[in-house]
Amino acid sequence: MQLTDCVVGTVISPSTKETGSKMIDLDTIKTQTALIDVKASGLMSGSFPVEVGWLVFEPKGFGGYTEKIETYTIKPDASWNQNHWDEVAESMHGLSITDLKRHGHDVKSVAAHLHYFMEKRIVFTDAVEHDTAWLDMLHKAAKRPRTYEILSLTRLQRLVGLSKEAGEEIFTRARQNHGHTGRAALGLRFLKDVLDQSIERATR
Repeated sequence: MQLTDCVVGTVISPSTKETGSKMIDLDTIKTQTALIDVKASGLMSGSFPVEVGWLVFEPKGFGGYTEKIETYTIKPDASWNQNHWDEVAESMHGLSITDLKRHGHDVKSVAAHLHYFMEKRIVFTDAVEHDTAWLDMLHKAAKRPRTYEILSLTRLQRLVGLSKEAGEEIFTRARQNHGHTGRAALGLRFLKDVLDQSIERATR
């Protein structure tokens, strides 16, 4: 799926925003978009995912959207080097390696859920390089290649016509609103705030 297939509308409606020569269908952005957040054992080379969460928007029968959030802690796969563990990262997400071994979900199960919810959506995050690497690591361990595209929320902001300065202002305000986002559910609330502010700003 190409990004323009997701966000460039072919039908002009009251929710459509003209940006340059393209018409951006803002309703389509939500219905075909997912937000994703990955927490990891650290930021060093060889670090591995410890929790993943996503937020999708499902249309209601009479208009509007229902938010659906799912989060999964991840049982370390045998192929991962568990020595790549950062105590600072643990203090932020609060997940110990012992807890993950006991209560984390198997990588195959998590990869199957990701495939089901992400397959027909464009996935946005605020940390493309790290999240892509960790998700690819998970999918490789599960022997189920990633089939969905992962893009930066800043790219979406540019696509709907926001300037770099306006986008940075939105991120700053969202960080002030949400503070600590050590767990995936909190990170998703932060990302949704950025998305909502960006769409609201684009439709002014």
